[in-house]
Amino acid sequence: MQHSQLAPLPTELPFRIVSKTIGQGAYACIKKACPLTENNPVFAVKFIHKEYASRHGKITARQLQMEVTVHKHIGDHRNIISFFHTGEDATWRWIAMELAEGGDLFDKIEADAGVGEDIAHFYFTQLISAVSYMHSKGVGHRDIKPENVLLSANGDLKIADFGLATVFEYNGKMKACTTLCGSPPYIAPEVITCSTRGQTKGSGYRADFADIWSCGVVLFVLLAGNTPWDSPTEESFEFSEYLEKNARTTDELWQRLPSSVLSLLRGMMKVDVASRFTMEDVRRHPWFTRPNKYISSEGVLKDQLNLATSMFESLHIDFSQDPLAPPPSQSQRSRPSGPSSSAMDIDTQESGDDLQSRLSSTQPEMPMGNVTVDWDTPLVNAFSSTQPTDHTMSTTHDYQLAGRLEDEPAMSQFSQNPTVPLSRTQNAQNFHDIIPSRTLNRFYSTWGLKLLVPVLSEALHRLGVPVPSHIAGVETGGPVVIRVATKDQRLCLLQGNIIVESVSEGLFEVEFTKVKGDPLEWRRFFKKVAVLCFDQVFISNLEFIAHDEEQHVVLLESAISQAGAAPVAACQYSFPVNSVSSFVSLATVLEGVGVSAYLGAATAISSKSILNVAAAITVSEGLHQAIQRASILDVVSANIAGTPLSPNAIFTIASAFITSCPSSNAALPFKAFPSLSVSKGSGSGNLFAANSVATLSVAGGNSTAIPASAFVTFVSGLDIISVPARVSGNTVAVTIPPQVSGQSFGLLTSTAINGTGAIFDDSKVIAGPVIMEVVPAPPTINFSVL
Repeated sequence: MQHSQLAPLPTELPFRIVSKTIGQGAYACIKKACPLTENNPVFAVKFIHKEYASRHGKITARQLQMEVTVHKHIGDHRNIISFFHTGEDATWRWIAMELAEGGDLFDKIEADAGVGEDIAHFYFTQLISAVSYMHSKGVGHRDIKPENVLLSANGDLKIADFGLATVFEYNGKMKACTTLCGSPPYIAPEVITCSTRGQTKGSGYRADFADIWSCGVVLFVLLAGNTPWDSPTEESFEFSEYLEKNARTTDELWQRLPSSVLSLLRGMMKVDVASRFTMEDVRRHPWFTRPNKYISSEGVLKDQLNLATSMFESLHIDFSQDPLAPPPSQSQRSRPSGPSSSAMDIDTQESGDDLQSRLSSTQPEMPMGNVTVDWDTPLVNAFSSTQPTDHTMSTTHDYQLAGRLEDEPAMSQFSQNPTVPLSRTQNAQNFHDIIPSRTLNRFYSTWGLKLLVPVLSEALHRLGVPVPSHIAGVETGGPVVIRVATKDQRLCLLQGNIIVESVSEGLFEVEFTKVKGDPLEWRRFFKKVAVLCFDQVFISNLEFIAHDEEQHVVLLESAISQAGAAPVAACQYSFPVNSVSSFVSLATVLEGVGVSAYLGAATAISSKSILNVAAAITVSEGLHQAIQRASILDVVSANIAGTPLSPNAIFTIASAFITSCPSSNAALPFKAFPSLSVSKGSGSGNLFAANSVATLSVAGGNSTAIPASAFVTFVSGLDIISVPARVSGNTVAVTIPPQVSGQSFGLLTSTAINGTGAIFDDSKVIAGPVIMEVVPAPPTINFSVL
């Protein structure tokens, strides 16, 4: 339904609405607004449809008023979303509050990886500051979890959502809570055991100590990228082991944590509430008081850009991972179904005890059946929190496709070495300039909707996510909205939308917007779908390339036979690949080597017919490499020309993969040089930057083979550049010259070899070549030459 189908939004408002929906649920939406006569400040307004809240969320008018009252009572704190104003009419309740311009914190943290210790420490200290302040006001939050942790534009943490908050102390009197509420992985165990269940009245629990437990779980997630258990109950294997071994668990996630933080986590997550850390204990702990490069002496963030860059570059999708593999210890983590396990099924309605009403009113469940609310038409750019839209891709139609994708922040996560786009770093002044508020859970495709949507549907089907047989929008050109309702690996509800829309001619954006659920679990879900779609799309491309390669063999054999020579029989090869992505990465390199082989052999071919066929194949090989380089987000045209290599150099590379050749083949008139490897560089693996230092090693450790006067000769495009090597044993260090760019080759030579467009002298080679991918410098264009 649209607003007009529910009821028109209030018209007599003391502010102007200035955006479409930026957050949504079954009975609430969030929009940006500003004063009636000014453009600033911009703030967030949550509109709650009172009848829908009561009917579908079991949220009473009294509960809505309590949320407002508690939020207002808390007052201002730099790490808490500020309350501004509220109002209502017969249909709507609206709440104006601070806009979290930085979006969700945990939307910017990699699932199963977490963040560095300094970043985790910084955000944990801000979380403790905010929760301590709430407790000083006598308020317990009772729903501390990643969904409710947002960011300001400067990267500061902001706690949101006070739908489950309660006043546990007033005028010096303490009140025990008996309401079962929260999210299973983050809830404290006494909230389950001491809450009222059906007709059985609970003994009650301390809301402030329950918050301390939840803060401990959030710290764990910051460091590990995953929760320690699915729920603090006996049904959870990890939690049972945590109890049995007195918090000295053997779980791999705990083993990866810094040793200095373990005692803090154990203190905050003591099952015995009487011995659990207080907030004062937390603030005195050595890990809490440790120095931090991101925190100034005044306790504020002092290096926004480096912190944002570190977080941004940690977001990475590993295409070698199997998206269908079960999570670690899944059989142990799964809770058995049936009545005996329903104590923690907080997102479902239990007979005799309506747990649905105890969910936070600002994190409602989105009905996926008969009740569907589309707050805007089309439903695009919807967010799960009060984060603003940052959607420049859909409005810059006049930019070239490749350039736009190069500057698109979401594309970095698909590369082997994620980096902040240059366009964001040039004028960056704060956190928001590096990390956009908009979710990075999206990718782009040049496939049309009739090809792309079935690929998405197949990926969802393989993950066990139901997909309707007919998806609207495919025939009309979009946008297409695929609604997702599933359970995450902790068996908690996960809901959202996959939105496919055209953002320019020939380019579609596929965005994953979460409606309800853990941000890290949604991130994990997005990555699985992305990997499955990658396999589908690029397997198709590889099939075409494989067909071309097969025909290349036929053409070459025919040309050689027609020239009166006998083609050699095929050898056997072994390639170290175990996934589509690793295959594409290796194939990309070998396509480049193939181009170099054809170019290097050209001067030795006397037959014009063979030369003509080889030239035609070289063009095709270059196209193949361009497709593959684009698929792994390498710069397609990283050098102005192909790189010729001598037959001996090519044979040296090929011999590493040859396992055997038929005895009927004549001996090849080539020799393989000693192999050369890259052991250290400025990048990961063989990725380097010009002017950085690379360390090369000769196989076999034969240090006498490297004279002190040796050179490293780089062959890149048509350039041959020799640089004096700094020899140490069987290794050499060398600074990569600025002329080297893209897929290049390094050889250890006895003398300097410099030139342009020539084949280097093989007699001077000591070892190599080694293949090196050198990041090209940003292009400069002199239009007067064109």
